[in-house]
Amino acid sequence: MFPYLLYLTFTVSYFLRFPSRYPILADFRIDFVLSVIIFLGIVLTGRLHRLRHPNDKVTPRLLLLIGYIVITVPFVEWPGSVVRFGLEKLAKVVVFYFFTICLLDTEDRLKTFFYIFFGCQVFRIFEPIHLHVTTGYWGSSAYTRIGGESALLRLSGAPHDVINPNQLAWVILTTSIFLFYLLLTKRGVSGRCVRFALLATFGYGFVLTGSRSGFLTLLVLVPAMLYLSERRLNTALTIGLISLPLLLLLGRVLTPELAIRYLSLFDPTLPGGDTAAGRLHGLSSTLVTLANNPLLGNGLGTSQETNWNLSQSGQISHNLYIEIFQELGLVGFGLFFSFVFRTIRLLQLTRTRTRIPSRNEDFINRLATATQAWAIMNLFYGLASFGLTSWEWYLTGGLSVACARISRVTDPTGERTANTSLKSQPASVNGSCQQE
Repeated sequence: MFPYLLYLTFTVSYFLRFPSRYPILADFRIDFVLSVIIFLGIVLTGRLHRLRHPNDKVTPRLLLLIGYIVITVPFVEWPGSVVRFGLEKLAKVVVFYFFTICLLDTEDRLKTFFYIFFGCQVFRIFEPIHLHVTTGYWGSSAYTRIGGESALLRLSGAPHDVINPNQLAWVILTTSIFLFYLLLTKRGVSGRCVRFALLATFGYGFVLTGSRSGFLTLLVLVPAMLYLSERRLNTALTIGLISLPLLLLLGRVLTPELAIRYLSLFDPTLPGGDTAAGRLHGLSSTLVTLANNPLLGNGLGTSQETNWNLSQSGQISHNLYIEIFQELGLVGFGLFFSFVFRTIRLLQLTRTRTRIPSRNEDFINRLATATQAWAIMNLFYGLASFGLTSWEWYLTGGLSVACARISRVTDPTGERTANTSLKSQPASVNGSCQQE
């Protein structure tokens, strides 16, 4: 119980940036200390063996990826940068995977973690919006030279957060997915009003970010959600009923400058069109870097260093696929996406095998569906963002394994058990999943 409670504390501290808000916690490196204590608690309570399960095909792929990164350090282009920066960044986010599968072993624990995680993301959205409304806060701006040099103010994360406007739009889309699948099904007029108010606030913040990559991601996300839905017509009607009043409401707050920014996606002659073209040019210029050590890569966390030395761009590649190829090479590229696609496959299996007529509102089924939609969204969003050492991939993997184990869904090579749902009970006396 104690490591589990600390994991919840760590989650709140990590997402709400407690070390930034409270300098004394930064002095004590609170997130690192919590991670170490949680790990020791997992070891002392005998939960470490949960990493090994005969039907778990996700964990071995992640361990293989981590092992590959460590073993190849002497053979990459900039091993010093890997040791100094890359491994530290990976360690900070990969803990979400291991802590999730070791500690979230009952449905009640998984629910509690989800609501805390969801609440943290809602806070990250509301804080900059509140600052914008009360103090005029924006946090970022975009510059264009079309029609005369000018700057467009854009809403980013709050001062203590670390997300730019595009990342804030991504957080809004992420939170909206989980809201749609896990909270919109609740009954009651008051509850529906609260949820619509949440969506309206999310939409307002989304518009203020001026995120074109977020807008394109939204256009892909909606069809993906319809595809994953068991009742596509009902889902389409729900989305339509929610979207229509939201669009009418948001149309009243969309300024001409923001409207032009979104339209510049389709008309490069509009202000902002040069920055969209510049992003594409920057991506194309980094393609030449892929020829440098293409098999093993230049090392984890060296994308910016690679671009500076080989293409003079001076920025990290704003493309997940190029970033991974630069840093891990062809071998690492295959290992990473083997982990990602196995995660999505396990989520699909969990959805299929927890789809029982008498339990259409099953939490595990809805969480697996939301997480799968989130993973698909991230694969598309990765075309315009980096993310190899971002927490979302490892939390997604952890949730896929946790959902499968709690509902006793086996991997493709295993067999399905008779029980497809286990509510609020540990998998076994010692806290580990029963061997199938």
